[in-house]
Amino acid sequence: MSMATVSPGRSSWLLWLPSNTSSTTWVCLPFTVRTDHSALQWLMSFRGAGWRSFSRMTSQWCTGQGHATPTLMPCPVGPVLQMAAATVSGERDVRERERERERERERERERERERERERERERERERERERERERERERERERERERERERERERERERERDVREREREREGRERERDVRERERALCAEEGVCATVCRASGPVCCELQTVDVAEWGQQQGRDTDLQPVLQWVEAQVRPPWEEVTALSLATKGLWSKFERLRLADGVLQRAWKESATGEERWQVVVPKALREAVLQSTHWGVGTGHFGVTKTLHRLRQGFYWGQHKRDVEDFCCRCDNCTVRKGPPGRAHAQLQQFPVGAPMERVGVDVVGPFPTTDSGNHWVLTAMDYFTKWPEAYALPDQEAETIVDALTAGMFSMFGAAESIHSDQGRNFESHVFAIMCERLGMHKTRTTPLHPQSDGLVERFNKTLGQQLAIVSAKHQSDWNKHLPMVLMACRSTVQDSTSCTPALLMLGREIRTPAQMVCGRPLDSPHVTPGPEYARRLQDHLETAHTSTREQV
Repeated sequence: MSMATVSPGRSSWLLWLPSNTSSTTWVCLPFTVRTDHSALQWLMSFRGAGWRSFSRMTSQWCTGQGHATPTLMPCPVGPVLQMAAATVSGERDVRERERERERERERERERERERERERERERERERERERERERERERERERERERERERERERERERERDVREREREREGRERERDVRERERALCAEEGVCATVCRASGPVCCELQTVDVAEWGQQQGRDTDLQPVLQWVEAQVRPPWEEVTALSLATKGLWSKFERLRLADGVLQRAWKESATGEERWQVVVPKALREAVLQSTHWGVGTGHFGVTKTLHRLRQGFYWGQHKRDVEDFCCRCDNCTVRKGPPGRAHAQLQQFPVGAPMERVGVDVVGPFPTTDSGNHWVLTAMDYFTKWPEAYALPDQEAETIVDALTAGMFSMFGAAESIHSDQGRNFESHVFAIMCERLGMHKTRTTPLHPQSDGLVERFNKTLGQQLAIVSAKHQSDWNKHLPMVLMACRSTVQDSTSCTPALLMLGREIRTPAQMVCGRPLDSPHVTPGPEYARRLQDHLETAHTSTREQV
């Protein structure tokens, strides 16, 4: 048996069907109808009407389901109970809410499953990112191993270079030792100080021991000076007829007889400085010592490998011989370092507009040059400063070019020695245009000026000194470039004691009122004038007069 439901409209009939669906006889069991359908309730009030309606609906349903039309066995129909529409509607609402809650629970379960899937995807992405980070760390470790291998190879190459450098230094020391031995042998043989190097070799160690007595002995051995020594010692100038058969050097000294003298047995010549009018005595150099004097005045300590004009002026500060200008020109041309570093002279340009100054420290130009190779003390910049009137240079090795570092160097150096300048001139670098630099100028009462952008010619004095400074440092530190700052004081000494073309005086004379004593004069044993004591006030007055004369001459020159 099976049960079937026939639903006409909003009422239902329950049927029990036999297992064999081919049977056409169905049994309808009694049941009670609960409905709020007023039309159905009205229909069921007629006698037999309810059954006839049920039979007709059953036949229609069977036909629609594909069954044969059954023969229904009548069965009493239970009472039809009428329910209030609100009660049935409330039950439907309850069922609907229940179904809605069930659907909401199903949606919540679906959302939870979606969240779980999202969490799983996020965990998978995190695992993938972790695997990628691990791969990246492995690649970084591999790169670090490669860099370490490269550093090891570089250290190996550095060790090889050090070995080769030590080997070259050892060979150089051996060659220098051989040169020294040959030098000493030549000195012992000739009885004079000599050098084996063609132009730029080291000065013979015997040169430093030449004293006043040695000067007199070397002059006595010179055939050109022997007759002149006799004339000056006897204070008798021979007639021209006796001199015509002698050498040109001897004839030249004969013409200067009135300016010759013997001091401690050494022949000297009086010479007057054209710029200051100061008269000084020059040593007449014999042939045996001329090469050594040229070396000491051109590339000795504190000389600086300057050109012909400045080397000639330095030589004239204490030495003289006939045609010494030609010898200086030839010596400068033979200097290997000058030939390599300086090159041919540049073309002459039109004169730039000048900024007139008339006293020391009236205008100072500053600049920063570099970077140079880093020294052992960490310096790789140079702060340069130059007084526009005296051309007195200053240079300070710096670890950086920050404004604070520059201000400390200037205040502790140039401005503490010579006082603050009236005007300070620089380019438009951030260090010179900074607030710190402006505060320094304000507190020291200095007027700040600046160059035109991208136009270094506006500070040509300092820019030209930067070029000279770079050349000198390159020459003196060619072998060991990490100690160039140690050579800086001697390079400055050479610049300060060298005559300037624009002033015809040395910066030392214009700034200090005297010439500074250079190692070249001490190495060559220049005889000194007899010392005499001058009281302090008298010395100050003479120094003031000397400075005034030099400054007046400089103002006329510029």
